[in-house]
Amino acid sequence: MYHRKLLMFSTIFLFTFYLLLFAQGAAAQTVNPAKPMIQVSPFILNISLSPGKKYEYEIEIKNLLKIPLPLHALIENLDEGGIQSISSWSSLDQSDMIIPAGQTRILNLTIQLPNKIALGGYYGSLYLEPVASVNTNGQLVQAKIGIPILANIGVLDPKAKRAEIEDFSFDRWFYGNNDPITPQLNVKNISLYHFSAKPVVFIKPFFAVEERHELDERIILPGKAREWKNLVSLKNNSGGLYFARLLLSTGSGQQVDERSFFILSPNAQIMYILMIVLVLFALIFGFKLRKSLRKALNAFLEKP
Repeated sequence: MYHRKLLMFSTIFLFTFYLLLFAQGAAAQTVNPAKPMIQVSPFILNISLSPGKKYEYEIEIKNLLKIPLPLHALIENLDEGGIQSISSWSSLDQSDMIIPAGQTRILNLTIQLPNKIALGGYYGSLYLEPVASVNTNGQLVQAKIGIPILANIGVLDPKAKRAEIEDFSFDRWFYGNNDPITPQLNVKNISLYHFSAKPVVFIKPFFAVEERHELDERIILPGKAREWKNLVSLKNNSGGLYFARLLLSTGSGQQVDERSFFILSPNAQIMYILMIVLVLFALIFGFKLRKSLRKALNAFLEKP
């Protein structure tokens, strides 16, 4: 009796201990959420340039903290392999500044291009980082911000092919009624310039009206590929065969399309059973057919 009470007391104690430990860990995570320390505009510098010209841009930086914020600014290569850099032709009017609490400062970026330069896409990144670590009231703050510099140098031929759809399919070809529909898309940039890709997926049931589903727009650098995996919610989930059509816009009126399909069943369990029955029937019928053919062949060979 004594050992039973001791075992019960130990179990309750351990359960309470782990429950309190979990609650403290969850509370620690909610007490110190990450928050931004500065607001930057523009957050992406997407520009078109010409050789031999000088360009100037203003970057607005607002201090969101309640204390002065010392910042260091520098231009580096974009963290992508196999692309051309624009950092060697870029400069800032200041590399260090102190922004008072709640105030905004302007950082001037100058890009001076040489007269002779290969046309195409050139890239870099403007980084803003605090001189010292910043921690206010026990809350962590975002330590470093990068502003991508995306520059197309030269005139892009509007008729030149830009994108190639490497894959347009679904994560499965058969869905149950409650399964999430997930189109997956992989697009490669085959041009010399970056562009913004906007995919739209049209899904049409065999006996119903076509539905339009817009996916998020993304920038693709030259020679690079981007992947989409987005959940879509169907308005018509009555089941059956669904045809899917992808329409990808790459700018200047260019569009690329691709097609796919999937099957949706209101009752997935019944469909799985029917598929198993069909497979078994095919195996049995195929075995009998092979046996009959073998008998016919033997009879033919045995004839004088």
